[in-house]
Amino acid sequence: MSISHGNVQTIPELPANPKNYYYIFMTTKTKFILITLVFAIPVFLLGHIIWPPAPGPGPTSGQLPFFVIMSVIESLSLGVGVAFITLGLPYLKNVPAEYRRRANWSFATITWMLISWWPHDNLHIHIGEDFQKLIYIEYGFHFTLIVSGFILAAALYTLLKQKNGGYNPLPFQKTQP
Repeated sequence: MSISHGNVQTIPELPANPKNYYYIFMTTKTKFILITLVFAIPVFLLGHIIWPPAPGPGPTSGQLPFFVIMSVIESLSLGVGVAFITLGLPYLKNVPAEYRRRANWSFATITWMLISWWPHDNLHIHIGEDFQKLIYIEYGFHFTLIVSGFILAAALYTLLKQKNGGYNPLPFQKTQP
């Protein structure tokens, strides 16, 4: 709550706990970046510790930088996913009831699409050429990502259809009034 004296506004009253000062005055963008890095850096550093590489040949020195760059990107994606959950979840409570189901499913699928890459690739590195485990990875990650795409496509389609008043740009299909 801020105190106002005519046209002059003072700073807002500060909370009792001084540890919260910085977090309260951070922009959402700063919070998003901070949360992303707080999660991305440790998962990048711990990936090969949690999932040690399978025995066998590794990448060449020419290939290794490309794998490291991809690992950085996947770690950042996981961090973005955690920031998305942390900062986005409170907004789901305010979604009108008619949109809540679509919003919840969309939120869950976006979250999964962001966080799943880090464990997915690290599991590939860890299991090597165990084909039974590769099947589990393919279905556990690839199949669920495909389903996530279907869910987002359906959510966007229904949103666009609703926003266009049921207008159908394809003349050979009938629309429901």
